[in-house]
Amino acid sequence: MLRTFKAIIKPLATYAGPAWHQLMSETQKTKPERQFVGVLKACCGLTKDTPRQLVYQKMRMLPLSEELKLGSEQLAIAALRMPGHPTKDLNRRRPKEIEWKQATHTAT
Repeated sequence: MLRTFKAIIKPLATYAGPAWHQLMSETQKTKPERQFVGVLKACCGLTKDTPRQLVYQKMRMLPLSEELKLGSEQLAIAALRMPGHPTKDLNRRRPKEIEWKQATHTAT
């Protein structure tokens, strides 16, 4: 079951994580984390009351939020290092996007 988890479920949970993780609030991040840990417990035969940190320690895995944060940092470093990286100007585009959202929100 653990092989199935690592081969199918974990890649689905972390797919495009570096892109969407930074845009989520802390409360939005808790639901996928809870589901991820719940499925991991079920795959490993652990009880529901097993502490989350113990699950990650036993499975030798990073918590989902830490793994996504690490991926986001790696994406940012890659974007800074490579001249033609598609997300190179992401930091410059984001404030305009936020300003546009605020302008449309106040206009309505």
